[in-house]
Parts: sequence; C-alpha cells; structure tokens
Amino acid sequence: PEIDAEWMDIMVHIADGAPGRACMAAETGSIELYAETLKTLTMSSCDKVMIERLAGQWGAAGIRNRDRRHMAMLLFERLIGLAASQGSGCDRPSSSLALEQSAVAHILARHSADQLAEWHQEFLRDWRRGESLNLAMAPLILRLLMSLSQG
Repeated sequence: PEIDAEWMDIMVHIADGAPGRACMAAETGSIELYAETLKTLTMSSCDKVMIERLAGQWGAAGIRNRDRRHMAMLLFERLIGLAASQGSGCDRPSSSLALEQSAVAHILARHSADQLAEWHQEFLRDWRRGESLNLAMAPLILRLLMSLSQG
C-alpha cells in the first residue's frame, strides 16, 4: 500500500524489522489501532467503554479479520514482553517509540514484572488455545487490556 515514509519507519520498527509484517500492519489498520490502544493504556483511569471497543476491533471474528488478530497477538506479546523485561531489569532494548515507552511506563507503575511475565505466558497460552479451537478472541483481548489498564 501507499504509505508515508514516517509511518513506514514506525511500522518497520514495531514489526521488528520484518517488512512483510509491516505491510500486514498497514493493510489491517493495526498501527493506528495499536497507537490508540497505547494512548488508552496511558490514561490515569480505566476507560471501560474504550477498552471494550478496542478489544472488539482487535478480536473481530471472521476470516477477513484473521490478519488483524495475528497482529494483535504480535503487538500485545511485544508490549507485555517489553514491560516485563524493563520491569525486571533485563538488558533487552527498550522501545524507541515515545508512545510505546509511555505505555510501558504506565503499565510498570501499575504492575510488577512478575505479574506481567505471568500475564505474558497466559496470554500466549490462551491465544494458541483460542486459535486452535476457533474461539472468539475479543474476550481474551478485553481481559488483557482491562488487566493492564487497572492498578
């Protein structure tokens, strides 16, 4: 797709340098949705209506939304992994994206690295299970976003 050079840089960065993943993010609208999700996670109080809307968009059912759900898994795995690693003092590089750094800081102010590591494992386990059984993913994403946004 036709993409602004600055957005392409952000997409490639978030996609960990994988151009195909960056294109998938652009085609599915995942970058804008991720930015909106990060902004929501930086809010001082939990906006349940916004979180429900975001979870519904990330976890929308059907074959047409499969790529967006895949991007949700990748981006949430990235976000929780960054927060857990930073919180535990690991040498894993932090994000160079300001919005992502801000969201990680807000998440770390609310939760311990141990709790985040546990949620990371649960999220990936539940995601694989849900995908293998063709379950709705919106409830899984809703549970994760509610957990991350509440202190």
